[in-house]
Amino acid sequence: MSVEYALLPGHDGADEATFRDEIMPAGQPVVLRGIVKNWALTQSAKRGVTDLAAVISGAATTGPVNVNVI
Repeated sequence: MSVEYALLPGHDGADEATFRDEIMPAGQPVVLRGIVKNWALTQSAKRGVTDLAAVISGAATTGPVNVNVI
């Protein structure tokens, strides 16, 4: 069985204005490349699995967690 995938348009480093003025009004799927590149979790993963595990375990909790479902 063969599966065909559509290529999605992409934006590299889209800023807030581009997202608001171009991407959102189009109402189409898009790949937002680099949007989480500065997140702590992303940066720790680049440094290695040990750093990644430390960031994840540092954020862990045994208490209740609030979840918002939209």
